[in-house]
Amino acid sequence: MVKKPKNDAINPRTDFSDNCVPDPHQCSLRTNKIKLEELPKDYENLINCCQRHKCRLDGYCKSSLAKNYGKCRFSFPFELESKTRIEFKETAKSVRAEIVLARNDPYLNMHNRLICHHWRGNVDMQVILDKSAAINYMVKYATKGEKAGQSLCKMFNDVIENSSQDDNPQTKI
Repeated sequence: MVKKPKNDAINPRTDFSDNCVPDPHQCSLRTNKIKLEELPKDYENLINCCQRHKCRLDGYCKSSLAKNYGKCRFSFPFELESKTRIEFKETAKSVRAEIVLARNDPYLNMHNRLICHHWRGNVDMQVILDKSAAINYMVKYATKGEKAGQSLCKMFNDVIENSSQDDNPQTKI
């Protein structure tokens, strides 16, 4: 039976060392070159290399707002959770549903295993349960300034260069 990919915050590793970048770097490997029996270890290396947040002293994540000065603006570290649950938060005008994932690593980003294997880098992923949260999320990303990345161009060119007219576009990427 094939398991469906799921969003996750569970780290298969139990030793969360800072020195987690393997050689060769996980992001430089091609998914189609990784043997099936090596996928679990590849996943473990990939999430520990790309999906673990690091709060550095003067890092990008540190808030400069007076009330949260010096705290991680992405809310790391997270509380450890033994089970996934849905939490309802009531405000004066509405009730908001939020999913809290099972978590054994306080610095692991929520991620999707299948996307991690294919993107081979950090992926911002969030499960959205209500309309207001979806609108806020879309507006945030539509208005966020992004630096032009060479990795997306390289990936696009790799797909195009290794394609033919007979390829099925649904399975090619």
